[in-house]
Amino acid sequence: MDFDLHYAEAFATCAGFVQALLAVLLWRHHHLQPRWGLRWVAMAMACSAGINLSAHYLITPFLPQGTFIRAPQPVSLFLFFSGFACLAALVVGLRAYTGRQRLRGRYEFLLLWPVLMLVVLLTIRPFPLAGDLSSVSVFLYCAWLVAQAARTERQANHPLLCAVLCVQPITLALLLGAGVQVALARYFAALPFTLIGVALLSITLNRLRDSLARELAARTAADAALQQQQQQMLATLEAEVERRTAQLQAAQQELRVSEQRLRAVLDTTGDGIWDWDIRQGSMYNNARWAEMFGYPAQEGQHQVSVFIEHLHPDERAGVQAAIEHSLASGASYCHEHRMRKCDGSIIWVHDRGDVTERDASGQPLRMIGSVADITERKLASLALAQAKADADASNRELQQALNHLKQTQEHLLQSEKLAALGGLVAGVAHELNTPIGNTLTTASTMLDHVREMTRASEGGTLRKTQLNAFLANSREAAELIQRNADRASHLIASFKQVAVDQTSMLRRRFRLATVVHDAISMVALNHKRQPIDIDIDVADSIELDSFPGPLEQTLANLLQNAAIYGLLGREHLRISVRARPDPQQPDSHVLLEFADDGAGMSAETAQRAFDPFFTTRFGQGGSGLGLYIVYNLIHGALGGDITLDTAPDAGTRFTLTLPLYGPEPQNSSN
Repeated sequence: MDFDLHYAEAFATCAGFVQALLAVLLWRHHHLQPRWGLRWVAMAMACSAGINLSAHYLITPFLPQGTFIRAPQPVSLFLFFSGFACLAALVVGLRAYTGRQRLRGRYEFLLLWPVLMLVVLLTIRPFPLAGDLSSVSVFLYCAWLVAQAARTERQANHPLLCAVLCVQPITLALLLGAGVQVALARYFAALPFTLIGVALLSITLNRLRDSLARELAARTAADAALQQQQQQMLATLEAEVERRTAQLQAAQQELRVSEQRLRAVLDTTGDGIWDWDIRQGSMYNNARWAEMFGYPAQEGQHQVSVFIEHLHPDERAGVQAAIEHSLASGASYCHEHRMRKCDGSIIWVHDRGDVTERDASGQPLRMIGSVADITERKLASLALAQAKADADASNRELQQALNHLKQTQEHLLQSEKLAALGGLVAGVAHELNTPIGNTLTTASTMLDHVREMTRASEGGTLRKTQLNAFLANSREAAELIQRNADRASHLIASFKQVAVDQTSMLRRRFRLATVVHDAISMVALNHKRQPIDIDIDVADSIELDSFPGPLEQTLANLLQNAAIYGLLGREHLRISVRARPDPQQPDSHVLLEFADDGAGMSAETAQRAFDPFFTTRFGQGGSGLGLYIVYNLIHGALGGDITLDTAPDAGTRFTLTLPLYGPEPQNSSN
């Protein structure tokens, strides 16, 4: 071995010691920043240190005078694996150091290490320097990574590391270019790798110092902010304490005022207060409670048995049940009952209370309430209930009397209808007397003439003149009998129709003029001898689909009322009955006016004209139900309306508003 090889070996050994020291230092700083990948760089330094320190034993003895190592197979494999593990660890560490790591470090190392070895194995035969070229590529790649990191982190002195990474390829190239043997060039290439460790350690220390400075500044700022926040919180707490203190003082003042007000209210209302200690069985009472039951007016403490003794015997079970329900369910206790005072007198009280305290298991411990003397109110309530019961009995009696009165009223209405029908029968009978009498007289005379003609015919004395006279008399008698029979038949037919209509509620379509004429003519028979003129003006074109019976009853009552009251103090009475379509609703209603020029009514009489049993001639034939029946028939069966216009000595006018189509009957049996 010549001098140059020993010099290179000594140089590599010194570099190995420095690299080992750097590996230790980098490994120790790894714990400060685990994400920087310093442990991988430390591993790379450790592998390089191992190779350089073992050069005297593993590399130099096997170097011939040529260029390449001719070592046994195990030594070659050790150097091969160690060298490329160093390069792979350096790449992984610098990727993590510059923030380029995408996978976990161990995965990148296990992926990169065999790739480098495979590339070299595939290219070593055509290119003997393939391993050196691979290391140059690795260093240049690492320099590129550091250069990229220098753009974002300018204060970390990354350019120095980038320059140092470029020294190794440059050094190797210069040595080989100067004709130095490959082995010697590789020995001297250990210096740039050592410089990489030194630069990386220096930059790491700078980065740590900057990081610590930033953390210190952040902590200082955080401490200042925290101190300021604590001061603000302290000031806030002091203000809150002052506010709460003021509120507490105000609440205490309000509580004192509220207690005074409550005491004043209790004294004013006169309620007694009790406080029951359920576990001890004792009860506190105020002065009003003691005074209420005849004790001296002072506060006191007594057993709950005293309260039970004051209960009325008939009330004890109910009161105890109400209290037990309140204790079990938590509902408010409220009860009205009788209690006995010390002197034996009985009072009514309104007792109420609530459970205010319970133990952990929910059992009641304390109950507070009040008691009020309601004797006067309770006695008044009982008296009121008795009065109400008496009033209900009186109301039932009055209802029975009212029902009886309604039945009597219905009987009177029926009697009024029958009386009107009886008057109608009497008038018709009187009218039938004349035609029937004339018919009977004519028939008797004709019978005498027939007998004379029979005797003359049998005696042979019948003459032509006598026969002609008999025929002429017979013709006149027959005509007279026919006329009287027709008149009687017409009277009977009209009476039959009117009687059927007035005694039933049959609905039919009819001419208004026909019903008016029939009703007026039938009723007018009873007043034939009175100075009454009746003028009827009803068009034949007006037809109604309604109930003619109530309408005929209405007209009969109006005519009867006019005949009774209209002739008072007068010698003559004129009645007019007119019908015309309603101007406001001509297609559905008709106006029927019944007017007279009689004595009229006063305002007071007109207001009560339609009231039942109201009449100005009571005891003189007036029942007081005529116009009342008219009002009910118009508003009920006929579904119309009636108005009255009258004044003293100015006559009376009834205006009936009738629908052309009457309402449906509510009860067909009527």
